[in-house]
Amino acid sequence: MEYWVITTIMTAVYLIINLFIGIMAAKGQVDIREKLVGWALASRRLGPVVMFFLIGAGAISAYTFLGAPGWAYSLGAPIAYVIAYLTLGYFVVYLMADKIWRIGKIREFISQAQVFAYRFESDLVGLLAALTGTIGMIGYGVVQGMGFGYLMNFCTGGRVPFWAGTILIYGVMLIYVLIAGIRGMGWTNVYQGIMMYVMAWLVSLLTIKILVGGGYHEVFTKLAEEVPESLTLAGGGWSYAFWTTAVIVCAIGIVCWPSLWIMLFSAKSIRVLKRSISLIPLYWTIIIPMIVVGWAGRLVMPGVTPADTISMEMAKASLPAWLTGIFFAAVLAAAMSSSEGLPFTAGVLITTNMIMPYVKLSEKRRLQIAKLMTVVCTVIIITISILRPATIVGVLLLSYGYFVQLFPSIIAMFYWPRATKYGVISGFIAGLIVTTLCSGYPYTHPYGIHAGMWGFIANTLALIIVSYLTKPPRQEIIQEFIQL
Repeated sequence: MEYWVITTIMTAVYLIINLFIGIMAAKGQVDIREKLVGWALASRRLGPVVMFFLIGAGAISAYTFLGAPGWAYSLGAPIAYVIAYLTLGYFVVYLMADKIWRIGKIREFISQAQVFAYRFESDLVGLLAALTGTIGMIGYGVVQGMGFGYLMNFCTGGRVPFWAGTILIYGVMLIYVLIAGIRGMGWTNVYQGIMMYVMAWLVSLLTIKILVGGGYHEVFTKLAEEVPESLTLAGGGWSYAFWTTAVIVCAIGIVCWPSLWIMLFSAKSIRVLKRSISLIPLYWTIIIPMIVVGWAGRLVMPGVTPADTISMEMAKASLPAWLTGIFFAAVLAAAMSSSEGLPFTAGVLITTNMIMPYVKLSEKRRLQIAKLMTVVCTVIIITISILRPATIVGVLLLSYGYFVQLFPSIIAMFYWPRATKYGVISGFIAGLIVTTLCSGYPYTHPYGIHAGMWGFIANTLALIIVSYLTKPPRQEIIQEFIQL
């Protein structure tokens, strides 16, 4: 049997199992079929195991298996930024998770943008927060869509074109997301999370032993001798300023993710939530073996293009077809675990903050519209993914630049009573405009500082200045947030 046939069969088996688990998650759950809160938040009843994998595996993406080794392969040391920002970012999430969960529970909020609208007594603020989140969700969805295309094209020996792979995988996910909502995503993440963690370490150790002739020590020893520039930021073309600001933008951007807020709202209790988040760092070790694979590729497999496929090339060159097929399925699991919630979250944001405040709808109609918007956002993501606008990590960094524009307002929401809706609106607008201007020619990352950081600075200044010039919200609302 040909190599590509075996890898394709293994990938297909994974997809079938994943689809089955996702659909079965809705069995016996009446709320999922009848209420938006049931479909979007599993009626706030998710336990510790599902929460751990929903958050942990949900943050592991095609970026981990393709983009991270791709950048380690092409640029070297700069990819270490991911380890730094994840370490810092989930510390911030842990500190704020209880406040986010409480306000969601007390006020029965479904989306992040609803919290913004309530705190600042403004549907417009909610609309801007929803717009910012939707842009970020679509941008990150493109990261995963590109991963789908690369993977399916590679594992089938080029027989499934890039565009068809993207459509196929998003189509499979859309089926169980529409049927089971976040509960379906949670249970598929348990399956996907275990699979990709095991395969990341196993494949990394085997490929390096076979192709390099040793372990991680040998990889770095040979890099220091043969390609020493790959172990420095300058050798990878990054300045200290850009590396540092990329870490800051991504770290504080994590708590801004609207999809994360939906996950936090879904927890059964604060205890379940805090325990799950405190254990998440154990799961982040999955990134280390994949980065080392990319570094090892510089030694034994030069000239691979696109660089984002280096981990798959290394596996194919050293492992039997059946094991490579399982690894391809693990890469697909990583991409699916984080992408299934992106059009879903965008659909919820559009429904709760762009439609519901202006149109009176029944509970069933809200659910129907949320599902329809999820389909629309999926189509948009697929279309942009097929165009392949940049490298996977490049798209990711730009997405974080937009997400982080929510951070000044999130801090103001919970910790600064003087913040006003006009300050928040001004901050959003300033941040989005400046980030966009600094993201492309001729102003790409001015002075080597990440575009999102420039937007963050403009956002914060506008928020503070305009808030001091305008009237704050009612005291009872401010006190409710301060006392959470």
